[in-house]
Amino acid sequence: MSDRSRELDSEMRSLTDEVRGLATQHYAYSKASNDASPISRKLKSEISEITGAYVDSFEEQRKNIGKCYALGNNIRELSKIGISFLKRNESENVSKVQALIKKAWTLLGEFNIPQDMAWTFDNENGQEMVEFEVSVVLYNCLYTDIDPETIHLPSEQELNVRPQTWLAGVGDAVTEVGKVHLERLCVDGIPKSQRIAARKKYIDMACSLREGLDRFETAYGQVVNNSRRKGFANTYRGLLMRIDRMIIREQEALAAIYDTL
Repeated sequence: MSDRSRELDSEMRSLTDEVRGLATQHYAYSKASNDASPISRKLKSEISEITGAYVDSFEEQRKNIGKCYALGNNIRELSKIGISFLKRNESENVSKVQALIKKAWTLLGEFNIPQDMAWTFDNENGQEMVEFEVSVVLYNCLYTDIDPETIHLPSEQELNVRPQTWLAGVGDAVTEVGKVHLERLCVDGIPKSQRIAARKKYIDMACSLREGLDRFETAYGQVVNNSRRKGFANTYRGLLMRIDRMIIREQEALAAIYDTL
């Protein structure tokens, strides 16, 4: 922590202490001035009884919000690390990452926080979890000799997320694996035949998933969007457009290769 950060913390604590001091004086004055009124005493007793439990609950929620942000950061960091393990074919570490993400996700749902924030945390972090889980499946489809009959996309029930969250995570996985695919194609020495095969395989896989996601393209955004953030990029249609761009990029590259044959 920098010297300025410590100074700011000290100033914040000092300011808070002053505010509390003034508040104590204010409430003491209010109590003294109103004690003579039976109606006032009764109203204060009623509201004190009703709101007494709020104090601890609100303070708990305040602390829990920070914990949830930390868990969300852990999920995103684990997802990045997991992709690196995938690229290095470290299947044991990939499994560890999957387990840790699921653990963080489970913990996230245990904390008492305001409902609107809980909705956001669930959707955004759940989307990250789905993205990584599906990325593992798609990576194996692209780069291993997998038996097609063993391919399994974990459903929203298996991952305990909302359908909207699952759809968003699947779409993100298509684009994330597309980035890994492009990175692998940037390595020198890959024969042209292998490049063609890799591009065709990615196009086939991405188009298959895009076709499945297409049925909700015209659904109301309020129903299908996984985010309430502003901007087209945060909508379901924005997600589909990103997938389309990945597919078109691969198709153009493949056409360019064929043009040179």
